[in-house]
Amino acid sequence: MKTKTSRDVRKFIAIMILILAGLGVLPFFVGRFHVVLVTEALILGVYALSFDLIFGYGGMLSFGQSVFFGVGAYTILYSFKGGLGLGVSLLLAVFVAGIFGLLVGSAVVRVRGAKFFLITLVGSILFYLLALDNRWLTGGSDGMIVPTGFSGLAENYYLVLGISLSVIIFATVLVNSPLGLVFKMIRDNERRAGLLGYSVGRYKVTAFAIGGGLAGLAGGLYAYTTGFASAGFFHWTRSADAVVWTILGGAGTVVGPFVGAALLTFVRETLSAIMGNIYPVIVGVLLILAVIVFPGGLFGLLKGAVRNFGGSDE
Repeated sequence: MKTKTSRDVRKFIAIMILILAGLGVLPFFVGRFHVVLVTEALILGVYALSFDLIFGYGGMLSFGQSVFFGVGAYTILYSFKGGLGLGVSLLLAVFVAGIFGLLVGSAVVRVRGAKFFLITLVGSILFYLLALDNRWLTGGSDGMIVPTGFSGLAENYYLVLGISLSVIIFATVLVNSPLGLVFKMIRDNERRAGLLGYSVGRYKVTAFAIGGGLAGLAGGLYAYTTGFASAGFFHWTRSADAVVWTILGGAGTVVGPFVGAALLTFVRETLSAIMGNIYPVIVGVLLILAVIVFPGGLFGLLKGAVRNFGGSDE
Protein backbone atom coordinates (compact mmCIF):
# COMPACT_ATOMS: atom_id res chain seq x y z
CA MET A 1 0.00 0.00 0.00
CA LYS A 2 2.81 2.39 0.90
CA THR A 3 4.60 1.61 -2.37
CA LYS A 4 1.41 2.18 -4.36
CA THR A 5 0.80 5.51 -2.60
CA SER A 6 4.32 6.71 -3.33
CA ARG A 7 3.89 5.62 -6.96
CA ASP A 8 0.68 7.64 -7.20
CA VAL A 9 2.47 10.66 -5.78
CA ARG A 10 5.31 10.30 -8.28
CA LYS A 11 2.84 10.06 -11.18
CA PHE A 12 0.99 13.11 -9.95
CA ILE A 13 4.21 15.12 -9.56
CA ALA A 14 5.33 14.08 -13.04
CA ILE A 15 2.05 15.30 -14.54
CA MET A 16 2.30 18.58 -12.64
CA ILE A 17 5.82 19.09 -13.95
CA LEU A 18 4.61 18.50 -17.50
CA ILE A 19 1.80 21.01 -17.00
CA LEU A 20 4.21 23.60 -15.60
CA ALA A 21 6.60 23.00 -18.49
CA GLY A 22 3.73 23.52 -20.91
CA LEU A 23 2.74 26.75 -19.19
CA GLY A 24 6.36 27.88 -19.28
CA VAL A 25 6.62 27.66 -23.07
CA LEU A 26 3.00 28.59 -23.83
CA PRO A 27 3.64 32.12 -25.19
CA PHE A 28 5.94 30.67 -27.87
CA PHE A 29 3.26 28.42 -29.35
CA VAL A 30 -0.08 30.24 -29.04
CA GLY A 31 -1.45 33.58 -30.15
CA ARG A 32 -1.97 36.73 -28.13
CA PHE A 33 -5.60 35.90 -27.39
CA HIS A 34 -4.75 32.63 -25.67
CA VAL A 35 -1.89 34.22 -23.72
CA VAL A 36 -4.37 36.79 -22.38
CA LEU A 37 -6.90 34.05 -21.65
CA VAL A 38 -4.48 31.87 -19.67
CA THR A 39 -3.21 34.94 -17.79
CA GLU A 40 -6.78 35.77 -16.78
CA ALA A 41 -7.45 32.16 -15.77
CA LEU A 42 -4.39 32.16 -13.50
CA ILE A 43 -5.44 35.41 -11.82
CA LEU A 44 -8.97 34.13 -11.29
CA GLY A 45 -7.51 30.89 -9.93
CA VAL A 46 -5.73 32.89 -7.23
CA TYR A 47 -9.03 34.63 -6.50
CA ALA A 48 -10.90 31.31 -6.28
CA LEU A 49 -8.21 29.91 -3.98
CA SER A 50 -8.71 32.89 -1.67
CA PHE A 51 -12.33 31.79 -1.25
CA ASP A 52 -11.36 28.13 -0.90
CA LEU A 53 -9.18 28.93 2.12
CA ILE A 54 -12.25 30.40 3.80
CA PHE A 55 -14.78 27.81 2.64
CA GLY A 56 -12.95 24.62 1.68
CA TYR A 57 -10.61 24.73 4.68
CA GLY A 58 -12.37 27.09 7.11
CA GLY A 59 -15.92 25.85 6.49
CA MET A 60 -17.41 29.35 5.99
CA LEU A 61 -19.58 29.95 2.90
CA SER A 62 -18.74 33.60 2.34
CA PHE A 63 -20.16 35.71 -0.47
CA GLY A 64 -17.93 38.64 0.42
CA GLN A 65 -14.78 37.88 -1.59
CA SER A 66 -15.68 40.51 -4.18
CA VAL A 67 -15.13 43.17 -1.50
CA PHE A 68 -11.49 42.18 -1.08
CA PHE A 69 -11.03 41.75 -4.84
CA GLY A 70 -12.27 45.29 -5.42
CA VAL A 71 -10.20 46.71 -2.58
CA GLY A 72 -7.08 45.13 -4.06
CA ALA A 73 -7.86 46.53 -7.51
CA TYR A 74 -8.31 50.09 -6.26
CA THR A 75 -5.27 49.82 -4.01
CA ILE A 76 -3.21 49.10 -7.13
CA LEU A 77 -4.84 52.00 -8.96
CA TYR A 78 -4.11 54.57 -6.25
CA SER A 79 -0.67 53.13 -5.55
CA PHE A 80 0.31 53.75 -9.16
CA LYS A 81 -1.24 57.20 -8.98
CA GLY A 82 1.00 57.83 -5.98
CA GLY A 83 4.07 56.82 -7.96
CA LEU A 84 4.71 53.44 -6.35
CA GLY A 85 6.19 50.53 -8.32
CA LEU A 86 4.44 47.28 -9.17
CA GLY A 87 6.05 45.16 -6.45
CA VAL A 88 5.25 47.58 -3.64
CA SER A 89 1.76 48.15 -5.03
CA LEU A 90 0.97 44.42 -5.06
CA LEU A 91 2.24 44.02 -1.50
CA LEU A 92 0.12 46.98 -0.48
CA ALA A 93 -2.93 45.41 -2.18
CA VAL A 94 -2.39 42.22 -0.16
CA PHE A 95 -1.95 44.18 3.06
CA VAL A 96 -4.96 46.50 2.65
CA ALA A 97 -7.29 43.71 1.52
CA GLY A 98 -6.00 41.55 4.37
CA ILE A 99 -6.89 44.29 6.86
CA PHE A 100 -10.36 44.46 5.32
CA GLY A 101 -10.58 40.69 5.69
CA LEU A 102 -9.58 40.99 9.33
CA LEU A 103 -12.24 43.63 9.99
CA VAL A 104 -14.99 41.82 8.07
CA GLY A 105 -14.08 38.51 9.67
CA SER A 106 -14.17 40.02 13.15
CA ALA A 107 -17.69 41.28 12.46
CA VAL A 108 -19.22 38.11 10.97
CA VAL A 109 -17.53 34.99 12.37
CA ARG A 110 -19.83 34.80 15.36
CA VAL A 111 -22.76 34.21 13.00
CA ARG A 112 -23.38 30.70 11.68
CA GLY A 113 -25.38 28.89 9.03
CA ALA A 114 -27.69 30.69 6.63
CA LYS A 115 -27.34 33.96 8.55
CA PHE A 116 -23.60 33.97 7.85
CA PHE A 117 -24.18 33.50 4.12
CA LEU A 118 -26.82 36.26 4.08
CA ILE A 119 -24.69 38.75 6.02
CA THR A 120 -21.70 38.33 3.70
CA LEU A 121 -23.98 38.58 0.65
CA VAL A 122 -25.64 41.75 1.92
CA GLY A 123 -22.22 43.15 2.81
CA SER A 124 -20.93 42.67 -0.72
CA ILE A 125 -24.08 44.31 -2.13
CA LEU A 126 -23.62 47.29 0.20
CA PHE A 127 -19.98 47.70 -0.83
CA TYR A 128 -21.03 47.60 -4.47
CA LEU A 129 -23.67 50.30 -3.93
CA LEU A 130 -21.14 52.45 -2.05
CA ALA A 131 -18.68 52.05 -4.91
CA LEU A 132 -21.38 53.06 -7.40
CA ASP A 133 -22.40 56.15 -5.42
CA ASN A 134 -18.87 57.42 -4.74
CA ARG A 135 -17.83 58.10 -8.30
CA TRP A 136 -15.14 60.52 -7.17
CA LEU A 137 -13.34 57.58 -5.58
CA THR A 138 -14.14 54.63 -7.87
CA GLY A 139 -15.38 56.10 -11.14
CA GLY A 140 -18.67 54.27 -10.59
CA SER A 141 -19.81 51.87 -13.28
CA ASP A 142 -17.63 53.68 -15.84
CA GLY A 143 -14.53 52.83 -13.84
CA MET A 144 -11.07 54.36 -13.84
CA ILE A 145 -7.91 53.74 -15.83
CA VAL A 146 -4.93 52.27 -13.96
CA PRO A 147 -2.06 54.69 -14.75
CA THR A 148 0.78 52.27 -15.39
CA GLY A 149 3.13 51.39 -18.19
CA PHE A 150 2.15 47.84 -19.13
CA SER A 151 5.25 45.69 -19.68
CA GLY A 152 3.77 43.52 -22.44
CA LEU A 153 1.64 40.38 -22.74
CA ALA A 154 4.43 37.81 -22.44
CA GLU A 155 6.18 39.63 -19.59
CA ASN A 156 2.91 40.01 -17.71
CA TYR A 157 2.05 36.36 -18.34
CA TYR A 158 5.29 35.20 -16.72
CA LEU A 159 4.75 37.63 -13.84
CA VAL A 160 1.27 36.21 -13.19
CA LEU A 161 2.50 32.64 -13.63
CA GLY A 162 5.30 33.19 -11.11
CA ILE A 163 2.95 34.79 -8.58
CA SER A 164 0.38 32.01 -9.06
CA LEU A 165 2.99 29.33 -8.42
CA SER A 166 4.18 31.21 -5.33
CA VAL A 167 0.58 31.39 -4.07
CA ILE A 168 0.11 27.65 -4.67
CA ILE A 169 3.29 26.86 -2.72
CA PHE A 170 2.26 29.22 0.08
CA ALA A 171 -1.24 27.71 0.29
CA THR A 172 0.14 24.15 0.24
CA VAL A 173 2.48 24.91 3.12
CA LEU A 174 -0.30 26.73 4.98
CA VAL A 175 -2.96 24.02 4.78
CA ASN A 176 -0.44 21.38 5.91
CA SER A 177 0.89 23.51 8.77
CA PRO A 178 -0.48 23.39 12.33
CA LEU A 179 -2.58 26.47 11.47
CA GLY A 180 -4.08 24.76 8.44
CA LEU A 181 -4.82 21.62 10.46
CA VAL A 182 -6.74 23.73 12.97
CA PHE A 183 -8.71 25.31 10.10
CA LYS A 184 -9.72 21.83 8.93
CA MET A 185 -10.57 20.74 12.47
CA ILE A 186 -12.90 23.72 12.86
CA ARG A 187 -14.43 22.99 9.46
CA ASP A 188 -15.10 19.35 10.35
CA ASN A 189 -16.25 19.84 13.95
CA GLU A 190 -16.28 23.35 15.33
CA ARG A 191 -17.63 22.30 18.73
CA ARG A 192 -14.89 19.73 19.25
CA ALA A 193 -12.23 22.28 18.31
CA GLY A 194 -13.62 24.63 20.94
CA LEU A 195 -13.67 21.90 23.58
CA LEU A 196 -10.01 21.17 22.81
CA GLY A 197 -9.17 24.73 23.78
CA TYR A 198 -8.82 26.39 20.38
CA SER A 199 -10.16 29.92 19.99
CA VAL A 200 -12.51 29.18 17.10
CA GLY A 201 -13.39 32.81 16.43
CA ARG A 202 -9.76 33.88 16.30
CA TYR A 203 -8.85 31.16 13.80
CA LYS A 204 -11.84 32.03 11.62
CA VAL A 205 -10.79 35.68 11.57
CA THR A 206 -7.27 34.58 10.60
CA ALA A 207 -8.69 32.57 7.69
CA PHE A 208 -10.67 35.63 6.59
CA ALA A 209 -7.59 37.83 6.75
CA ILE A 210 -5.49 35.43 4.69
CA GLY A 211 -8.30 34.87 2.19
CA GLY A 212 -8.87 38.62 1.97
CA GLY A 213 -5.18 39.24 1.29
CA LEU A 214 -5.08 36.69 -1.54
CA ALA A 215 -8.29 38.09 -3.04
CA GLY A 216 -6.71 41.56 -2.90
CA LEU A 217 -3.65 40.20 -4.71
CA ALA A 218 -5.89 38.77 -7.43
CA GLY A 219 -7.82 42.04 -7.72
CA GLY A 220 -4.58 43.99 -7.97
CA LEU A 221 -3.20 41.70 -10.67
CA TYR A 222 -6.48 41.87 -12.56
CA ALA A 223 -6.55 45.68 -12.48
CA TYR A 224 -2.90 45.86 -13.54
CA THR A 225 -3.41 43.37 -16.38
CA THR A 226 -6.58 44.97 -17.73
CA GLY A 227 -5.49 48.54 -16.93
CA PHE A 228 -8.94 49.19 -15.52
CA ALA A 229 -10.93 49.11 -12.28
CA SER A 230 -14.62 49.78 -11.74
CA ALA A 231 -17.36 49.50 -9.15
CA GLY A 232 -18.37 46.25 -10.85
CA PHE A 233 -15.36 44.60 -9.21
CA PHE A 234 -17.33 44.74 -5.93
CA HIS A 235 -20.48 43.15 -7.39
CA TRP A 236 -21.73 40.10 -5.51
CA THR A 237 -21.69 38.01 -8.69
CA ARG A 238 -17.90 38.07 -8.55
CA SER A 239 -18.19 36.35 -5.18
CA ALA A 240 -20.58 33.84 -6.74
CA ASP A 241 -18.02 33.16 -9.47
CA ALA A 242 -15.43 32.20 -6.85
CA VAL A 243 -17.95 29.87 -5.21
CA VAL A 244 -18.76 28.14 -8.51
CA TRP A 245 -15.11 27.79 -9.59
CA THR A 246 -14.11 26.33 -6.22
CA ILE A 247 -16.96 23.80 -5.97
CA LEU A 248 -16.53 22.75 -9.60
CA GLY A 249 -12.75 22.45 -9.34
CA GLY A 250 -12.70 20.84 -5.92
CA ALA A 251 -13.24 22.56 -2.57
CA GLY A 252 -10.66 21.83 0.10
CA THR A 253 -7.85 21.45 -2.44
CA VAL A 254 -5.17 23.94 -3.47
CA VAL A 255 -5.19 23.22 -7.20
CA GLY A 256 -8.94 22.63 -7.59
CA PRO A 257 -9.92 26.34 -7.68
CA PHE A 258 -7.43 26.90 -10.51
CA VAL A 259 -8.94 24.00 -12.46
CA GLY A 260 -12.48 25.35 -12.04
CA ALA A 261 -11.50 28.92 -12.90
CA ALA A 262 -9.54 27.82 -15.98
CA LEU A 263 -12.32 25.59 -17.31
CA LEU A 264 -15.09 28.16 -16.97
CA THR A 265 -12.90 30.99 -18.27
CA PHE A 266 -12.29 29.03 -21.48
CA VAL A 267 -15.94 27.96 -21.72
CA ARG A 268 -17.06 31.57 -21.29
CA GLU A 269 -14.75 32.90 -23.98
CA THR A 270 -15.68 30.21 -26.50
CA LEU A 271 -19.21 28.88 -26.14
CA SER A 272 -20.78 32.08 -24.82
CA ALA A 273 -19.56 34.02 -27.85
CA ILE A 274 -20.98 31.36 -30.19
CA MET A 275 -24.21 30.34 -28.48
CA GLY A 276 -25.26 33.46 -26.62
CA ASN A 277 -27.12 32.65 -23.40
CA ILE A 278 -26.08 29.01 -23.18
CA TYR A 279 -23.10 29.74 -20.90
CA PRO A 280 -25.15 30.06 -17.67
CA VAL A 281 -26.91 26.80 -18.54
CA ILE A 282 -23.59 24.99 -18.98
CA VAL A 283 -22.32 26.41 -15.69
CA GLY A 284 -25.48 25.26 -13.93
CA VAL A 285 -25.24 21.73 -15.34
CA LEU A 286 -21.55 21.45 -14.44
CA LEU A 287 -22.24 22.68 -10.91
CA ILE A 288 -25.04 20.14 -10.40
CA LEU A 289 -22.78 17.37 -11.66
CA ALA A 290 -20.01 18.53 -9.33
CA VAL A 291 -22.32 18.45 -6.32
CA ILE A 292 -24.09 15.16 -7.10
CA VAL A 293 -21.85 13.05 -9.32
CA PHE A 294 -18.29 14.06 -8.39
CA PRO A 295 -18.36 15.92 -5.05
CA GLY A 296 -14.56 15.97 -5.04
CA GLY A 297 -14.68 18.29 -8.05
CA LEU A 298 -12.78 18.07 -11.31
CA PHE A 299 -9.49 17.94 -9.45
CA GLY A 300 -10.73 14.88 -7.60
CA LEU A 301 -11.53 13.24 -10.94
CA LEU A 302 -8.07 14.11 -12.24
CA LYS A 303 -6.42 12.62 -9.15
CA GLY A 304 -8.48 9.46 -9.60
CA ALA A 305 -7.45 9.25 -13.25
CA VAL A 306 -3.80 9.66 -12.29
CA ARG A 307 -4.16 6.96 -9.66
CA ASN A 308 -5.64 4.53 -12.20
CA PHE A 309 -3.22 5.45 -14.98
CA GLY A 310 -1.06 2.48 -15.87
CA GLY A 311 -3.20 0.10 -13.86
CA SER A 312 -3.16 -0.72 -10.17
CA ASP A 313 -1.28 -3.30 -8.20
CA GLU A 314 -3.19 -5.70 -6.04
